[in-house]
Amino acid sequence: MDYKIKLHKLIKNTDYNLSTPHFLNIYWLSKGNVTLLKNDIFEQYISGDIFYIHDYEYIELISIDADLLCLSINNYHYINDTEQTISKEIDSLLEDGEHRILKSQFTNIFSALAEQCPVPKQTFLSLLTTIRILSVYNNQLGYKSNNYKYELIKSVTIYIHNHIKDKLNCQEIAGVFFVNSSFLSRTFTLIVGSTLSQYIVAAKIHFSNCSLQNGDTLDNVWKAYHFRTFQNYLQQFEKVKGYVPYQS
Repeated sequence: MDYKIKLHKLIKNTDYNLSTPHFLNIYWLSKGNVTLLKNDIFEQYISGDIFYIHDYEYIELISIDADLLCLSINNYHYINDTEQTISKEIDSLLEDGEHRILKSQFTNIFSALAEQCPVPKQTFLSLLTTIRILSVYNNQLGYKSNNYKYELIKSVTIYIHNHIKDKLNCQEIAGVFFVNSSFLSRTFTLIVGSTLSQYIVAAKIHFSNCSLQNGDTLDNVWKAYHFRTFQNYLQQFEKVKGYVPYQS
């Protein structure tokens, strides 16, 4: 599993960035309170609450005075590894109280990591499945932004993830969504904090890294994700991840 966990103490600056490109951030508010706008929807959290931020969401902090524990998990796992379990678990999850289950799952992972115990991959996937079901369920209930720009960027990032092994560029994606490419590029940078072209390349790197962890070979991966050359793939990988992938 490609994940990071970090404790952020005494956050009081509303310029603090709660989102991370290419990762799903899951927060446990260990102390204090947070008030924010998520895609123009007002949300408040107090000590003990769990909340999550996708990288395509526009977050504006209104006030924050908190200690936050953040678990960041590569989007690859959220998109690819929960596909098999989401349909099986949705009914039982909603019957048992999804927010209570989410908190229990997060607490179990954190406790194991704090004690330096190995966490089975399935434990992470259960947490991701719960979040994915919540996202689907909230959309069905109408808990989504009425702002066209936010919904567009969400759709664009999902499109990129679903076509990650295709050759992608801004012009082609703009055509899929019937928008001007300049408008899409500006809007994407404003909301995600990265240019669309940079996001596409980095997404391919993060996804390909998970493919390597799952046993794929370097020779297959750079071709499957449509990098120009093997050397170009190594350069982009080091630029995004900070190291070169292991060559057996």
